Amino acid sequence: MCLSLRRPTASWSGKVAIVGAYESARRLAPGVHPFAVQAECARGALSDAGLELADVDGLATAASFPAEGAREMAVAEVAEYLGVHPRWVDGTDIGGAAPISHAGHAVAAPLHRLDCCVVTDSGGAFVLASSRRAQSMNARSAYVLGFGEALGQVSMSQMWPFTATAAAASGARAFQTAGMQPAEIDCAQLYDSFTITVLLALEDLGFCGKGEGGKFASAGELAPGGQLPINTDGGGLSSNHPGRRGALAVVEAVRQLRGISPGVRLDRPRTALVHGMGGSLSTSATLILGV
Repeated sequence: MCLSLRRPTASWSGKVAIVGAYESARRLAPGVHPFAVQAECARGALSDAGLELADVDGLATAASFPAEGAREMAVAEVAEYLGVHPRWVDGTDIGGAAPISHAGHAVAAPLHRLDCCVVTDSGGAFVLASSRRAQSMNARSAYVLGFGEALGQVSMSQMWPFTATAAAASGARAFQTAGMQPAEIDCAQLYDSFTITVLLALEDLGFCGKGEGGKFASAGELAPGGQLPINTDGGGLSSNHPGRRGALAVVEAVRQLRGISPGVRLDRPRTALVHGMGGSLSTSATLILGV
């Protein structure tokens, strides 16, 4: 265990960039080992950046198996599978959505099928580099402007108030480090395990007032021509959700900033917010990217 002390926010905004991004086209991959999908994504993201496996300095990933759940040494196993020896690794896994039914019993009530994410076999990856390295590569980079994390509670029964999530804290920290306000975000990729997850995030991140998420959405503000276009690839509700969707949301944000999204392409957005939730609305991470 490692404990850290509170310290002033470092002035690192814009010093890190995403120089490569890739999403697997797979949706159903029976008989394909998850490590093979991860290897595909890693090589695809590196190729997008004009890099090779030999250039990898660090590796962060998480792997789950339907019959086994999370793997304690997944990051080491993936590194071995790829044939890389990074200087640092991270295998944190505190996310994932639950199925809408188990053993024939519904567990999503009062939500319905279309309120819940799809279930796919897929994956995604992105490559981080220093801004100096990114500039030397002449890459179509998306720069990290702000970032925040927060921890709420383990069980939803312990939420208080029940309609507030840790996104309020992670979002505030992300906007603080970026020196920005919600009104300066051109588009957002919000984790959508369920429709209610999106509404809570919109409110807690400050894009609309508390209790106004439904009205905000009904007014068309989340559409491509609205105030805050979201989940332009279809999101986890209709495009791709292999159980850990955060990387895919980052990939779509990068594609929008590059103007190469395979789905809806917005009119030259310059800032994008990515937000993820883990556990039972337990953990929250917010990322702000810009060009």
